[in-house]
Amino acid sequence: MGFAEDIQKFIKKTENKGTILLKNICEEMATRIGYRTGVDTGNLLGNYRIGINSVGTNPGFPPGPTTWHKGEKDELMAEKNRKEAFRFFMQNLEKHLDNLKLYDTFYMDTDVPYADKVEYIGWDKTPAYRMFGRTIIEFEQIVKQEASSLKDV
Repeated sequence: MGFAEDIQKFIKKTENKGTILLKNICEEMATRIGYRTGVDTGNLLGNYRIGINSVGTNPGFPPGPTTWHKGEKDELMAEKNRKEAFRFFMQNLEKHLDNLKLYDTFYMDTDVPYADKVEYIGWDKTPAYRMFGRTIIEFEQIVKQEASSLKDV
């Protein structure tokens, strides 16, 4: 095998590792955001738009029943709604990550109108969740964690 072939093999191996690293980072960040998202009906969590190289479309999660009754939250119903929404969210995420390649751009956003309030303000009995803000702060740690796990690949 000649020098040019060795270089091509190295490039291919590096690109494969880069793709794996990008997928792992995006999956970890998106999963943390999903896990941290406040849930009533599951509408926000289930309807994060995920896209590769462009903003995604609303995936159409059908929200569960409201969990607030007479100023009190039904935590059991909220947990049921969370499980359904999170399952739907992860399926949507995995579908998109399957198509992600090195040099692609990963998008995650929402068109749910109250998302800003969930992220930044909160309500009387519920503080702001800061799901994106907290996760962005952890970006460097996530990259280091995922890169170190690739050393064995």
